[in-house]
Amino acid sequence: MAEGCDFYGAPILSDDGNYVAWVSWSLPHMPWQRSQLHLAQVAANGRLEAFERWDFGAALSQPQFDPHNVLICMSDHAGWWQPWQVSLATPLCLSSAPVDHITTPWQLGERQHAWRDNRQVYCQLHQGAAQLYRRSNEQVAALLPTPGRVVSITLARHGDYAIVQSATSGAQLIRFTDNYPHRCLAGNVVDHLAGSLVAKNSAIAQWLEAPLATKAKQFTVFSIQPQPTTLRR
Repeated sequence: MAEGCDFYGAPILSDDGNYVAWVSWSLPHMPWQRSQLHLAQVAANGRLEAFERWDFGAALSQPQFDPHNVLICMSDHAGWWQPWQVSLATPLCLSSAPVDHITTPWQLGERQHAWRDNRQVYCQLHQGAAQLYRRSNEQVAALLPTPGRVVSITLARHGDYAIVQSATSGAQLIRFTDNYPHRCLAGNVVDHLAGSLVAKNSAIAQWLEAPLATKAKQFTVFSIQPQPTTLRR
């Protein structure tokens, strides 16, 4: 389907299955040093066509689609890992806040930002610890009681889900809704009296169904102070 580079990673399909994006890199560079972003249309027979490629002279990571097939990725070419809308004639930075919005891609498979019409969930790192934020209806809220590590984010109709870790907990699967700001579905927490990890009840598997939008949305700029600086949508 694609060849010519030494390594490939971070493949992502659009919600409607019509587009696929991925990242590639070649030696001597590592994916956190310099990489390229690719986009292709998926034909009816499964082959790829209408290829596009972006190279900012730095690293790109974690491509994601919004419900309208807008391609957004993280790039550090401006000095910080910031979200960029790249499916434009001129790429647009969606948050110019001088902080990293993902961790450096030492490993593959992390998903630390997600985009829907009515909300966006994303990270910002402060002094090495990640806080998770959700912007909805022009309001921004911090979601984690204790900053730490965010591994993956998934948005669904019945709530937003994340796998997180912190100094006070092992890996946890947590759920955020309007009624329950933070609910642990599975994982470990630290028992401070015993000084050990205590397992929570296992979660019942659920099918995560992401909502699809039906109409296009214009980008506007929102600015809420103090931190976190909001994303532009």
